[in-house]
Amino acid sequence: MFNWLKELVEIRTNYLERKAELNTCQSCETLKLEMERLRIENKELLNRILNPIVDNSAKQVMEEPRQLPKHNLPWNARRQLLEAEDRAKAKLMKQNTISTEELEKELDIVIQAREDKEHAIKRSNE
Repeated sequence: MFNWLKELVEIRTNYLERKAELNTCQSCETLKLEMERLRIENKELLNRILNPIVDNSAKQVMEEPRQLPKHNLPWNARRQLLEAEDRAKAKLMKQNTISTEELEKELDIVIQAREDKEHAIKRSNE
């Protein structure tokens, strides 16, 4: 009669031991921290991509496409207009690009912030 009660107690004890092991897994904690870090970085990158800093003058020029007449213009004149338009676009793009040094500085700032967060998390876990 007491055998089933003994088995029930053993099953419950085993269950509690396995549950405690799952809660203290160091590799799981590391993976959770990495996932959280990646989520934060991805969110920052998406915000930067979706909300770029652009000059208003560049926006106005880019938003106003010029319609070139297709049939009434000789090829040489049309070609010159297209080349002038391309040069203007290239000039605007060059003005609005970020230099490599600026990107490296921003990357260093992001890396340093990430390392600071990781150190703070490690200190709080200890």
